[in-house]
Amino acid sequence: MIEEVIVTSEFVKNAKHLYRTALRFAKARRDYANRPTTKNLNKIAKSEEGLRKALTRFNYGVEPLAEGGAK
Repeated sequence: MIEEVIVTSEFVKNAKHLYRTALRFAKARRDYANRPTTKNLNKIAKSEEGLRKALTRFNYGVEPLAEGGAK
């Protein structure tokens, strides 16, 4: 069965935003692993919050990390 996938410009924009945010989070984690400082720990917290928001934005307002995936 072949299903068509409709890709809108908003979907692409949200996907790019999610990708960039995930890279920032990975870089912050790597920096902390190499050099555990309070500054790097704060970067992780900030980028984790940004990643959470990006995931919610990508899923059209549904937060996948919430209990039960609620809005």
